[in-house]
Amino acid sequence: MNSQFVRELYEKYNDELAIFIKSILYSHNPHDVADCLQNLYLTVLEAEELDNHENIRGWLFITAKNFAHRINTVYLEEKNKKVELTERMRTTKGVEDSIIEKLEYIRMTDDGYAEKAIETLTFNEETLYRLKYKQKLNVKELSEKLGIKENTVYVRDFRLRAKIEKFLNDL
Repeated sequence: MNSQFVRELYEKYNDELAIFIKSILYSHNPHDVADCLQNLYLTVLEAEELDNHENIRGWLFITAKNFAHRINTVYLEEKNKKVELTERMRTTKGVEDSIIEKLEYIRMTDDGYAEKAIETLTFNEETLYRLKYKQKLNVKELSEKLGIKENTVYVRDFRLRAKIEKFLNDL
């Protein structure tokens, strides 16, 4: 495709396309609008015989809408992951067991990695680790002992396990 033709399309339709894309994006993120427009113009550059298209404006808007829908799909998937993550923070019995079991297995092999993982923890994280996984206190007991809300216990425990898991995965 001729780059001059793409420039002409850009000058003629870009503002209108940007407004249209922003109106259908769930995120309303200007970077997502720019990504859509960039993908659109790259597609125009790669297209053959588009300069002879009988309804170029319609083609541009339909193609822009398709790119916006792809971004919306990714946005919704990420949003759903955040919701799932919040749910996992509350119902993590299997996940927490596997991470802690892995840490304990490494501790039994006596390679020193488990101690290194514990050494990376802050004082509060180590305290939570010892109370929950060594002394086997439940969330309510942890909340009372640490003087924090139960929801804060869930959040700190989730972050603690994520930190330990990251350390173990980096081995």
